[in-house]
Amino acid sequence: MAISRRNILLAAGAAVVGVMTYTGITAKPEAIVVSILQRRLGYLKVADGTFQKFAVEYIHYKEKEAKRLQMLALVAWPLRVVTPYSLLPQGHALRRLENDVVGRFLLATDFFQNGADEQRRLQYIGFFDPLERPCSNPVMRFANMESAS
Repeated sequence: MAISRRNILLAAGAAVVGVMTYTGITAKPEAIVVSILQRRLGYLKVADGTFQKFAVEYIHYKEKEAKRLQMLALVAWPLRVVTPYSLLPQGHALRRLENDVVGRFLLATDFFQNGADEQRRLQYIGFFDPLERPCSNPVMRFANMESAS
């Protein structure tokens, strides 16, 4: 059998489908959350495993959407490098997901409690759920806290 361009393209296509199928079966929904955090907040000083720990808690919080997030995990690796975020219209599902992941992660750390200092090493406090901890407001600053600093 002669090797033709058509056979090469068919073999490449079959390989891509095989890899995508394997990845889809073995992909964990946490991968998309970790990818978003690494790309958007990779410049912050965070202990190893913090993004993964948050991702597990985030997926548990978004239990109903775990299957959808698992499908997005197929593109988790490319999303570590590039994203269509700026091209998407306001309110697009992927844009909302990224904003939610980043916002909840920052609220789950001591980032705001320490003045949003990007040079400080972040400490992971715990997953921020306003329904479980409604009185916790890490963004709120009291006047006497300002003068004490």
